Amino acid sequence: MTTDLRERTREAQAVGEAGDAAAARDLFAGLVRDCTRALGSDDPETLRARDWHAYFTAEAGDPAVGVDLYAGLVRDRARVQGPHHPDTLHAQNQHARYTGTAGDAAAARDLYADLVRDRTRVLGPDHPDTLHTRNQHARYTGAAR
Repeated sequence: MTTDLRERTREAQAVGEAGDAAAARDLFAGLVRDCTRALGSDDPETLRARDWHAYFTAEAGDPAVGVDLYAGLVRDRARVQGPHHPDTLHAQNQHARYTGTAGDAAAARDLYADLVRDRTRVLGPDHPDTLHTRNQHARYTGAAR
């Protein structure tokens, strides 16, 4: 399964990079299903496939569903890998990003506020990822007014 996961992952990513987010979304949906069945829901490969599935779902024009997928992924990554693991912080960032894209500026502001706190604690106040998150927080603070 691992070699076939990796080949299927590369194929789905290539489809997405070629500009067909909907097809990549569908490929990753199948990959999530198969990884969950073969490896379990907490396996790193399953979590990675879920991340890509959420990303391509949002990019295919359904950011609200991407938000829901990322909310579950944040919860599961925090439980499995810890709340300050880089993959958990990445999923938090994507959750906030697509919340804003879906049109909920106030919720995006609040999610980015939490992420600023977490990235400052883990990476420091001057890390590029922290600075980016602070910028996004300011952006959505202004948009939520």
